[in-house]
Amino acid sequence: MRVMLVGTHPGAIDRTEEVLRSGGHEVLHCRNEHDGGFVCTALTDRGSCPFDGAPVDVVVTTRDRAWPRPSPLEDGALCAVRRFVPLVVHGTTALDPFEQWAVAETRTDDELLDAVVAAPAAPLPEHGAVATHTARELLAGQGVLDDATTVEVRRAGGRLVVTLGLSPAAEPHEAALTVKLLTALRSLDPYADGIDVVRA
Repeated sequence: MRVMLVGTHPGAIDRTEEVLRSGGHEVLHCRNEHDGGFVCTALTDRGSCPFDGAPVDVVVTTRDRAWPRPSPLEDGALCAVRRFVPLVVHGTTALDPFEQWAVAETRTDDELLDAVVAAPAAPLPEHGAVATHTARELLAGQGVLDDATTVEVRRAGGRLVVTLGLSPAAEPHEAALTVKLLTALRSLDPYADGIDVVRA
């Protein structure tokens, strides 16, 4: 996995990086945590932002203390939330300011490694809610009152994968549904590399 790592303190970041690398993950940074600076690398070295390269699978913020607000070294976690990249909070999870956005909170190294593997494959709840609402609205407009059709959205390799479970009543509207879903999801998430719609 390509893992971008941030945290509350350089020491905590270094320790977590060792754990992630020992698990076979590629670790990326969006700033130099040891130079005392506060700017992201993209401002000092154009093109160096991890989000500008190959897709980032998951972002980990490692917290060595209970802080109710993001620390200056956690700016990259805010970028992850904005871009809908799965976020894992590791370490001290009390007073976690990322709680509502994190896909997992972990305390032990084994929990962290498991979460890093699982997080990218998890359904995206906000995307799923938008997609489901869009599908139901289109079908209702066609006179199809259908609670059986399901829509699930996941991320894979930087792309969104939309899985459509169509009821028989909804099948004649598959093409129109696909167009509407692509438009709605692109509006929600302009950062995805692409969107694929597949049948369940």
